[in-house]
This record gives sequence, structure tokens and C-alpha cells, in this order.
Amino acid sequence: MKKTTTMLKLSDIHEVFNKWIEKMMAGYDEGRVVFDQYMDQSLKNKTWQKRANTSIEYEIHPQIKLTMSIKELLSTSSTKKKLTCMLGQGLLDYFSRDTSFLLDVVYDTIIKGVDFEESHTHKEADN
Repeated sequence: MKKTTTMLKLSDIHEVFNKWIEKMMAGYDEGRVVFDQYMDQSLKNKTWQKRANTSIEYEIHPQIKLTMSIKELLSTSSTKKKLTCMLGQGLLDYFSRDTSFLLDVVYDTIIKGVDFEESHTHKEADN
């Protein structure tokens, strides 16, 4: 997903993300959205940090102004972790209005649906 000139706050990205997932789920009765788990001490994260030009940790909330690039926003695993939590919970809230569609979201160590929440120990989203 690319940041456009109309995306002034994080809530704008959130809204576009929800619509994008909704479009992908059209025609289905249920869906799964799985985010990677962002761990500070992983080899993947350490490699990414070596390649990054900046490493700024942002507080994530819907009203944050997007004065930074997406690359800067995603420059730390802790910010990515907070962002995936916000986007994941936002998807559940967004899709909860349609009781005929079942959505499960996996982020951090949580597997969550409208009426359940469980923990998992997988380190990669593709597991």
C-alpha cells in the first residue's frame, strides 16, 4: 500500500486498508488476515535495521499526522508491531458490522475473531 497525498493521518491509511481488505474478501463468507510477528531480537529485524537509513520509533494512534514516509514509519519493529495491532483490531471492528461474514486476524501473538481470542507461539506468519 502506498501513501497518497490524501492520507494526512494514520486513520486515513487505516480506512484505505479496511476498504482494500474488504474488496479482497468480496464474495467470501469468511476470511483470515495474518500479519508477521515483529520481534526486536530476530535475525530478520537486525538485518533490516542495518539496511535502514533511519530508525525512529513512533507512538501509534489514529490521529498521528503522516509527516513521515511509510519507510520511516516502518523503520522499527516496535512501531510495526503497534501498527499491526491497530490495523488488526480495526479490521475486526470494521467487519463486525456484517454478521454474515466471519473474520479472523492474527497479529503479534494473538489470534482473534469477533467472539474469541487465543494466543499462539508461531514466529513467522506463514507458519
